[in-house]
Amino acid sequence: MTRSKVFLRNSAKLGLNICVFIFACLGCSASLVPTYSKSEVEKAITGILSVEYKDDAVAKLAGSTLWVYLPMEDIFEKAEKPEKNLEKFIIEKNTARFLGDQVHCVYRIKAIPERQTSQEYVFSKKAREKMSNAIQVLRRVILSIDRGERNEIKFFILAASDINNGMELTETIYAPDLLKVSYGAISPGEYQHRISINYGVNPGAVGDKDGRHLEYKDLTLREFISRQIIQRIALKFQKPEVEQSADVDKEVARIIGDTLRIYRVRNVSRAWLDNLFTKSRVELTHSQIYNKRD
Repeated sequence: MTRSKVFLRNSAKLGLNICVFIFACLGCSASLVPTYSKSEVEKAITGILSVEYKDDAVAKLAGSTLWVYLPMEDIFEKAEKPEKNLEKFIIEKNTARFLGDQVHCVYRIKAIPERQTSQEYVFSKKAREKMSNAIQVLRRVILSIDRGERNEIKFFILAASDINNGMELTETIYAPDLLKVSYGAISPGEYQHRISINYGVNPGAVGDKDGRHLEYKDLTLREFISRQIIQRIALKFQKPEVEQSADVDKEVARIIGDTLRIYRVRNVSRAWLDNLFTKSRVELTHSQIYNKRD
């Protein structure tokens, strides 16, 4: 699947709305006595969504990763007032991966003449409600598990598919981040930045109400951080305040260091930045990666 600039902007707003809902309900679902065991998580989530919200869902626990699949129809709708955005950069390549104890980023980002873009479609009201319901139920169930078992679940992947046309989005959440935003340890805005978002068209989703087309994998922290770096780079160069004279390599280096610090990964010895636009390579040592830059 491919990423969409329009979707990333739209999803940021959706995430903030969900966060507000989480804070509003914070005192409603926390329990000192565990209600569910880890083995009951799948049935608990699908059961609550079905009974309380009449929403169909599939939940699968793959190792330390909990998947929730939401089959939908008409995920997007025409915006009543299309949002205008200023585009200054185009991203033609943007990848990140771990190679042993090193991080390797490859990108082609170039400044373009400023142009106005219009966001013609937004998430439908029904889709927003279903996503909010799923996050709230997920949070309720997780907070009602014994802490020892709860800590064994590291990631939540929320997958929503339009079964009519195959449009699909996934939101990957690091479990500690959901708990932190629930208790006010991080802001809703910071929480949204920490969600890994992917959007595209998956033909296998057409007609799939049971999530059979998904491959329920167990995610690793390194895979998640790689996705985070990619997304933060994409979001950085969508911001209208970023000048076209910005040093792209410096911004990418800052993003790598910030992301590794957020998730307390201190054992990266080198980072390699391959800028395909300038045809140059930058090497960052351990101290350069972790030293805070202005």
